[in-house]
Amino acid sequence: MQQRRCVRVILADTSRIHCDLITQEIKRRNCGIQVVASAADTTSLLESVATLSPDVVVCHVDLRDSHEAGLRATRQLRMRQPGVRVILLLRSDRREQIVDAFRHGAHGVLGSDESLVELCRSIEAVMRGEIWASSKELGYLLEALSDSVPSNGQTKSSVHLTKREEEIAGLVAAGMTNREVAGRLSLSEHTVRNYLFRIFEKLGISSRVELVLRTVEQHQFKAAKESLAS
Repeated sequence: MQQRRCVRVILADTSRIHCDLITQEIKRRNCGIQVVASAADTTSLLESVATLSPDVVVCHVDLRDSHEAGLRATRQLRMRQPGVRVILLLRSDRREQIVDAFRHGAHGVLGSDESLVELCRSIEAVMRGEIWASSKELGYLLEALSDSVPSNGQTKSSVHLTKREEEIAGLVAAGMTNREVAGRLSLSEHTVRNYLFRIFEKLGISSRVELVLRTVEQHQFKAAKESLAS
């Protein structure tokens, strides 16, 4: 039987000691997760990601260089390394911070005081292409989406998508990676990325999370709704 590959993770936190403690505990638990590096500021984080190509980055919302630097680092990672999944550790459950985390490109959010068990579960979930958030946090996202809809009910998401674009949007909203979509539709990953760029531009969005939220709001894709509810 082929052994499952370890999930490669980079930790980013203002406290090196905190990163070391998490690393030691993950090693002790032997849960299929390998911490390959840690960072305390945006520059070292981006350099480590570019060099080591991790699967997941677990990043605190505040880094040593500035308040909420983790948010800005997440946006840069989305642009530079779109295949890397990011989990943001938040210091509070304020609605604005949670919404901002996903708008900046996070794949999941977790309270910075949550247990290591929850951290491991969140890493495993985003690796499966899922969004990691509590029902309360998802509620904030849906509220924010509702607030952004004009009073006349017209939204950018009502713009016409081609049949192929709708198909790709549905698969992505259901949690598939670009590679999985390419395999399902017998396309190259490059072609899938090009379709996604056009879809994002038409809908006026900038991330897969926003695509999922718009899909849920319109009830277009049952799979995406079930994924968010789980």
